[in-house]
Amino acid sequence: MVVGQTGFVIDHIRRLRVLTVTEFFERRYSRGVRVLAASLLLIAGLLNMGVFLKLGAVFLVHATNIPPSYLNLTMTVLVIVVLVYTVLGGMASVVITDYIQFLVLSIALLLATFLVFRENGFVGTFDRVAEHFGERGFDPFSNPDLGWWFIGYWAVLAVCGTFLWQPVAQRALAARSPAVN
Repeated sequence: MVVGQTGFVIDHIRRLRVLTVTEFFERRYSRGVRVLAASLLLIAGLLNMGVFLKLGAVFLVHATNIPPSYLNLTMTVLVIVVLVYTVLGGMASVVITDYIQFLVLSIALLLATFLVFRENGFVGTFDRVAEHFGERGFDPFSNPDLGWWFIGYWAVLAVCGTFLWQPVAQRALAARSPAVN
C-alpha cells in the first residue's frame, strides 16, 4: 500500500519507460547484468512453477484417491492441460483462470473464517490462540524466533517484492502512465 500510494521506486522506473526489471538493469548497468538477471529470474520462475505443479498434483492425488505412484503422470497431465488451454485461449484464458482461482480462494477463506468463528466465537478464537501459544501468539517480540529481525525481514521483502518480483513489477511498468499505478 505504501509503495502504491507513494510511487516508491516504481515512479522512477516508469519515467524511464522500461517494461521489465531486467531492461532497467541493462540501462543502469550493462547487457551482461540484464542477461544474468533474466537467467536468475528464469530459474527462480521455473523452480517456483515446479513447486506449484507438484503441490497441485499432490493435492489431486490425495483428494481423488489416485495411487501415489501416479504422481508424475498427474503432473504431466496438469502441464498438458495448462499448455493446451493457454495456447488455445491465449492470455484471456489465463486471466479467466486467475479470476476463477481468486474467487475460489476468496470463498474458501471466507468459509474457513466463518467456520472458525462459528466454532469458537470471535473472542473465543483469540482465547484459543492464547491457550495454545500464550503471549507469543500475539506479540512477535516475546517469541525468540521472531522480533525486530522478523518484522524487518518481512517489511523489506514486501517492499522489494512490489518492484523486483517480475509479475508484479510488469503490471506496474506496463500501465499507461505512472498515475495509473
